[in-house]
Amino acid sequence: MRLPRDFAELLAAFDAEEVRYVLVGGYAVSLHSRPRSTKDVDFWIDGGDNLERVARALTTFGAPVGVTDAVRNLGPDEFVFMGRSPLRVDLIRRIKGLPRFDQAFARSLQLRWGTRLVRVLSLDDLLAAKRAVGRPVDRRDVKALERARGKAHRPKPRAVAPTKRSRARAAHGKTTARDRRRT
Repeated sequence: MRLPRDFAELLAAFDAEEVRYVLVGGYAVSLHSRPRSTKDVDFWIDGGDNLERVARALTTFGAPVGVTDAVRNLGPDEFVFMGRSPLRVDLIRRIKGLPRFDQAFARSLQLRWGTRLVRVLSLDDLLAAKRAVGRPVDRRDVKALERARGKAHRPKPRAVAPTKRSRARAAHGKTTARDRRRT
């Protein structure tokens, strides 16, 4: 999946300021399962001193002063967005269905997106969040994520050599389902 240049630059600014964030939403679904369209990129950001680091990263990125000021004063149930679809950036402080940022951050994964390593919400946490929100797009995402989980945990089929008896049955046109699995 291609990483838009604006997002790559924002992620570089986040890394330079050591911002604690986790990618959530449609892009997280795409990285875990299958690419899908989305109108924005969603970052769940930690509070406290991290908000100042986010504001500095946004300043480096070139965000408007109004956005950086809003981030500095972001409450625990608030979010800030900037830009326009499909390059809109949402900075979120709380995710429905998940308890605390630090717990989700500890379970998050670093996945490659284009040329960057990005901190992404774990598959289990993403499923919990999508189920809690429950919009039609979230229900479709849950199905895609469960399919991806099934593929990751499905044992690889093993080849079983046909037996002498099954070869003899096959020669006479008499095979069982068990024999067909062996061939």
